[in-house]
Amino acid sequence: MALTWRPHLAQAAFPLTNAVLLTIFALAAPSLGIPELAELTTTAQTWFAHYGFPILFISAFLEALYMVNFYFPGSLIIVLAVLLSPKTFSALALVTAICWLAFMAANLVNYALGRYGFYRLFNFLGAEDMLRRTSKFLARYGHLTTFLAAFHPNWLALVMVCYGMSRFPPTRAFLYAGLSMAVTGPILTTLVATTTLFTQHGGGLFITLIALFYLWAAAEVAASIWRSRTKRMRVPPTRKSSGGMQGGR
Repeated sequence: MALTWRPHLAQAAFPLTNAVLLTIFALAAPSLGIPELAELTTTAQTWFAHYGFPILFISAFLEALYMVNFYFPGSLIIVLAVLLSPKTFSALALVTAICWLAFMAANLVNYALGRYGFYRLFNFLGAEDMLRRTSKFLARYGHLTTFLAAFHPNWLALVMVCYGMSRFPPTRAFLYAGLSMAVTGPILTTLVATTTLFTQHGGGLFITLIALFYLWAAAEVAASIWRSRTKRMRVPPTRKSSGGMQGGR
């Protein structure tokens, strides 16, 4: 069973490692004399108020860049920005707007990568198969694919590269992407922000963050299992040659 689960757990290594480390930190903090979680939360919020928005834009931009987003933990920084914000309408709207602008800027690059063929530079990382599957989704479901992909910048990056590869009109491509993110962005921001309503005590931020990391890890494992099963289903069954069948007789 360990050998079966190992490749799936490897896909969730980043969120699972962070979840375990944060859990150990939360449990050990009182006995080690580390400042209380409430005090650490206040310090983090003060730091974010002074330096957070430029870092948020850069992180969101990198998170939405084709293939870079698979190696840069931009989603973590975006979630932290929501959790550390004052949770007022204006603060959440500002975080959402900054992410929207950064994603749109990154998707300009993604579209250009597809249109001018630079996406081939990443084929050695296994990107070719992901683009092929995304192109099939676009051909089958049309612009519904763009809307669903807007729930995560990694997925939307693939769609925008495919738009560029197919020479889809850039104005329409960015219009569909921008409108989709204008809908999905506030939804995701609200979902992340409301998680803190269930953890109102001093360590609420850390408990929320730990829970999100565990959920992220579970989603990565589930996606890995689904991909492996789908891949096995696509493999055609082997057929014995007529000569082999005659030899068996």
